[in-house]
This record gives sequence, C-alpha cells and structure tokens, in this order.
Amino acid sequence: MLKCLSNNSTGRVFLSGFVLAAVLFLVGVGKLAADRLKAPDFTLEDLDGEDFSLRESLEKGPVVISFWATWCKPCLRELPHLQEIYNMYRDRGFSMLAISVDSPRSLSKVKSFIKGHNYTFTVLLDPNKDVSRKFNAHLFPYTFVLNTEGEIVYKSYGYRPGDEKKVEKQLLDLLDGRDSAGEQSSGEKSQEGAESD
Repeated sequence: MLKCLSNNSTGRVFLSGFVLAAVLFLVGVGKLAADRLKAPDFTLEDLDGEDFSLRESLEKGPVVISFWATWCKPCLRELPHLQEIYNMYRDRGFSMLAISVDSPRSLSKVKSFIKGHNYTFTVLLDPNKDVSRKFNAHLFPYTFVLNTEGEIVYKSYGYRPGDEKKVEKQLLDLLDGRDSAGEQSSGEKSQEGAESD
C-alpha cells in the first residue's frame, strides 16, 4: 500500500482508498450480524430426568441461560442473584435456565446443592459439555440472554458484583418489548475469576 501511495497515480490512490473503505464497511456489517447470532437449539435433562428443549422455552418468552458448576466459585456467587431476578420477573413470561457442566463424577452434588439453596429456576444437566461447547462456553459462569427469536442479545463470562444488573436490564428490555441488542449488550466482557474446567 505504501508503494501505491508514493506513486504519482491519483487513480490508484483513490481506488486503493475506496477498496479499503469497502472492506472496513463489510467487516463492520459482519460484526453487527455476528452480534445477533442465533443460539443453537438443544435438549437436555433436568434434575428429574425429564427432557427440556430450548425451542419450547423460547415459545414462552425470553430466556436467560447460565452455564455453571458446583466447583466454580464465581458461579456460586452469581446463582443467588439469578434467583432474585427469577423471583421478580417469572410471572412476566421468561425462562431462567441454569445449565450445570459438572462432570459425571460430580453430578450427584448438583441436585442436593440446588435443593439446599432453595433455587427454583430450571436446572439442566450437561455432564459431557456438549451444549456448552455449542455455545462456546469454556469459562464459567457464562451467561446469555436470548430474545424470543433465539438471538443472543447479551453474553458475559465470569462474575463480579453488579453483573446481575446488566442481565436484569437486558431481560427487562425484552419483556417490555424493547430489543436493546445494539446497545452495550452485544459485547462480551472478560472477567477475572472466570473459571474453566
């Protein structure tokens, strides 16, 4: 490109600038499209061994998904806040899914942990991490908010105090009929304390 700019040919410089602008525009459009990726459908078992489908859940309203594990300390700090959000808005037509990525060896702890903390949102089991891989969730907790079309309007990994307010805002926007995916929600944040298996 520098060679082209040092050349006295104005047409070449204009054409190079035009091509560069076109490429940058297409990259920007691609990023906007990527921000609105559709979540992969899945079916997992709940704590009672019943099959649960994301598709069926989306028919009822927006969905909040959090991938978590009993061995993940940031996950354990996030779960009470997710329960508070669930308590406040569950009558407005949304689903809260806490998907455990505990391995088959530690799976037995999940049910007693959930009962011991009186969590009432839906808990699903992903012991082989098949679904978490579909969501590219390798650090935990990894939280998503989906609109009724199944589009990801918010995602974040790790947990710091106050993150639950961002989840709540995105959920409220969807429940109130405002899809705010173009605002702060489309970005992914990196956090200290995010854990992986």
